[in-house]
Amino acid sequence: MIKSELHLDRTYFRNVMFTTDLSLTSSEIIAYITAILGMVGDQASTRLGLMLPNVCESNSFVALLLSRGLWLPFDLLVLSISLGLPLILMRVTSFKGRSVILAFPLIFGVIRIFATVSNFLLFFSY
Repeated sequence: MIKSELHLDRTYFRNVMFTTDLSLTSSEIIAYITAILGMVGDQASTRLGLMLPNVCESNSFVALLLSRGLWLPFDLLVLSISLGLPLILMRVTSFKGRSVILAFPLIFGVIRIFATVSNFLLFFSY
Protein backbone atom coordinates (compact mmCIF):
# COMPACT_ATOMS: atom_id res chain seq x y z
CA MET A 1 0.00 0.00 0.00
CA ILE A 2 2.83 2.41 0.73
CA LYS A 3 4.33 1.72 -2.68
CA SER A 4 1.10 2.69 -4.46
CA GLU A 5 0.80 5.88 -2.39
CA LEU A 6 4.30 6.88 -3.43
CA HIS A 7 3.41 6.16 -7.03
CA LEU A 8 0.33 8.39 -6.75
CA ASP A 9 2.41 11.17 -5.22
CA ARG A 10 5.01 10.98 -7.98
CA THR A 11 2.30 10.92 -10.64
CA TYR A 12 0.54 13.87 -9.03
CA PHE A 13 3.81 15.82 -8.83
CA ARG A 14 4.67 15.05 -12.45
CA ASN A 15 1.18 16.10 -13.60
CA VAL A 16 1.34 19.35 -11.64
CA MET A 17 4.82 20.23 -12.89
CA PHE A 18 4.28 19.40 -16.55
CA THR A 19 0.62 20.19 -17.18
CA THR A 20 0.33 23.42 -15.23
CA ASP A 21 -0.28 26.58 -17.21
CA LEU A 22 2.80 28.75 -16.81
CA SER A 23 1.30 31.98 -18.16
CA LEU A 24 1.26 34.97 -15.81
CA THR A 25 -1.86 36.89 -14.85
CA SER A 26 -1.81 40.68 -14.87
CA SER A 27 -1.86 40.68 -11.04
CA GLU A 28 1.23 38.49 -10.99
CA ILE A 29 3.04 40.69 -13.49
CA ILE A 30 2.30 43.80 -11.42
CA ALA A 31 3.44 42.15 -8.19
CA TYR A 32 6.65 40.75 -9.70
CA ILE A 33 7.57 43.98 -11.51
CA THR A 34 6.94 45.96 -8.31
CA ALA A 35 9.31 43.68 -6.40
CA ILE A 36 11.99 43.89 -9.09
CA LEU A 37 11.74 47.68 -9.46
CA GLY A 38 11.82 48.13 -5.70
CA MET A 39 14.97 46.06 -5.28
CA VAL A 40 16.79 47.63 -8.25
CA GLY A 41 15.78 51.14 -7.18
CA ASP A 42 16.84 50.63 -3.58
CA GLN A 43 20.18 49.14 -4.62
CA ALA A 44 20.89 51.95 -7.09
CA SER A 45 19.75 54.81 -4.87
CA THR A 46 21.65 53.50 -1.86
CA ARG A 47 24.86 53.09 -3.83
CA LEU A 48 24.47 56.61 -5.32
CA GLY A 49 23.79 58.06 -1.89
CA LEU A 50 26.81 56.38 -0.33
CA MET A 51 29.05 58.14 -2.86
CA LEU A 52 28.20 61.46 -1.18
CA PRO A 53 30.54 62.69 1.55
CA ASN A 54 29.30 62.31 5.15
CA VAL A 55 26.46 59.96 4.12
CA CYS A 56 26.31 56.51 5.65
CA GLU A 57 23.84 53.61 5.69
CA SER A 58 21.49 53.91 8.66
CA ASN A 59 20.31 50.29 8.55
CA SER A 60 22.93 48.39 10.55
CA PHE A 61 22.15 45.06 8.87
CA VAL A 62 22.53 46.53 5.38
CA ALA A 63 25.70 48.32 6.51
CA LEU A 64 27.13 44.98 7.67
CA LEU A 65 26.21 43.33 4.37
CA LEU A 66 27.68 46.25 2.41
CA SER A 67 30.95 46.11 4.34
CA ARG A 68 31.29 42.43 3.44
CA GLY A 69 30.14 42.85 -0.17
CA LEU A 70 27.08 40.68 0.44
CA TRP A 71 24.18 43.08 0.06
CA LEU A 72 23.57 42.44 -3.64
CA PRO A 73 23.80 38.62 -3.31
CA PHE A 74 21.51 38.76 -0.26
CA ASP A 75 19.04 40.96 -2.12
CA LEU A 76 19.07 38.63 -5.12
CA LEU A 77 18.36 35.69 -2.81
CA VAL A 78 15.47 37.53 -1.16
CA LEU A 79 14.13 38.60 -4.56
CA SER A 80 14.30 35.07 -5.96
CA ILE A 81 12.41 33.77 -2.93
CA SER A 82 9.82 36.55 -3.08
CA LEU A 83 9.23 35.83 -6.77
CA GLY A 84 9.73 32.07 -6.80
CA LEU A 85 7.49 31.04 -3.92
CA PRO A 86 4.40 32.91 -5.13
CA LEU A 87 5.05 31.73 -8.68
CA ILE A 88 5.13 28.09 -7.57
CA LEU A 89 2.28 28.40 -5.07
CA MET A 90 0.04 30.09 -7.62
CA ARG A 91 0.55 27.10 -9.93
CA VAL A 92 0.31 24.27 -7.38
CA THR A 93 -2.63 25.50 -5.29
CA SER A 94 -6.13 25.79 -6.60
CA PHE A 95 -8.12 27.37 -3.75
CA LYS A 96 -10.25 30.38 -4.43
CA GLY A 97 -8.55 33.59 -3.36
CA ARG A 98 -5.04 32.26 -3.84
CA SER A 99 -4.04 35.57 -5.34
CA VAL A 100 -3.51 36.78 -1.76
CA ILE A 101 -0.15 35.01 -2.11
CA LEU A 102 0.88 37.89 -4.38
CA ALA A 103 0.78 40.26 -1.40
CA PHE A 104 4.27 39.08 -0.45
CA PRO A 105 6.15 40.35 -3.52
CA LEU A 106 3.84 43.36 -3.82
CA ILE A 107 4.41 44.56 -0.24
CA PHE A 108 8.12 43.77 -0.53
CA GLY A 109 8.32 45.89 -3.68
CA VAL A 110 6.29 48.80 -2.31
CA ILE A 111 8.47 49.00 0.81
CA ARG A 112 11.60 49.01 -1.33
CA ILE A 113 10.11 51.69 -3.62
CA PHE A 114 9.49 53.86 -0.54
CA ALA A 115 13.14 53.32 0.44
CA THR A 116 14.17 54.30 -3.10
CA VAL A 117 12.15 57.52 -2.98
CA SER A 118 13.54 58.30 0.48
CA ASN A 119 17.09 57.73 -0.74
CA PHE A 120 16.60 59.94 -3.80
CA LEU A 121 15.07 62.71 -1.65
CA LEU A 122 18.16 62.57 0.53
CA PHE A 123 20.39 62.46 -2.52
CA PHE A 124 18.78 65.49 -4.19
CA SER A 125 18.53 67.53 -0.98
CA TYR A 126 22.22 67.16 -0.27
